[in-house]
Amino acid sequence: MSAYSPSTSDDLVFYGTDGIEAEEFVRSVIKMAKSAGRLRDNNWIIEEVYTSLAGDALRWYIELDDDIRNDWLRLQRAIMQKYPPPSQRSLRNNATPQLNNTNTRRGGSATRVGPFEQRPKEISLYPYPTPRQSPVALHRD
Repeated sequence: MSAYSPSTSDDLVFYGTDGIEAEEFVRSVIKMAKSAGRLRDNNWIIEEVYTSLAGDALRWYIELDDDIRNDWLRLQRAIMQKYPPPSQRSLRNNATPQLNNTNTRRGGSATRVGPFEQRPKEISLYPYPTPRQSPVALHRD
């Protein structure tokens, strides 16, 4: 049985702890609106949602732009983006490139290059190939 099965809007509280709670909250709001015959009544739904928020979720909601706070469809999307399910949260954390390749430039300073970054092209005013350039790279038409 779900943690969210409110019989009235007074029983519905969303703290913003994680994505699972967010999904259950949105689903409960939809079910509550349907049972009240207000599924298409945006203003009624927004009022119910607003009075059901607490803690971090309430603080986050207050900071949202008015066009999101006052539109249930946009608010649903915002909630799902703010509180992704655990599977997406771990993917987001792993999407940050790890910087593990180190190149040392003259002068001893090291620059780190991640897997999604490209190394800057070296420009040489010297007409002969350097050890890092091939002779073909210097040939111009």
